[in-house]
Amino acid sequence: IRTIHAGVEASRGYAIPDWAYRDVLYMLIDYSERAYALLHRPLTDAERSELFDVFRRVGAGMGVPDLPATYPDWLTD
Repeated sequence: IRTIHAGVEASRGYAIPDWAYRDVLYMLIDYSERAYALLHRPLTDAERSELFDVFRRVGAGMGVPDLPATYPDWLTD
């Protein structure tokens, strides 16, 4: 994902800031949880943790710093 965005950064002449990657990652976590609840049912605590963990690993793989370690930490952040 970072590689794909490298072209965007090159054409703009500046790097996408880490906070922007983190904001989109957080939005994806939130939208995923809300969409599932709307279409099916609210997620269980275990499912929320799993959802968060998947997106946290994506963020970590992209090199996004300062990601919260747990779902409750993400809620606070």
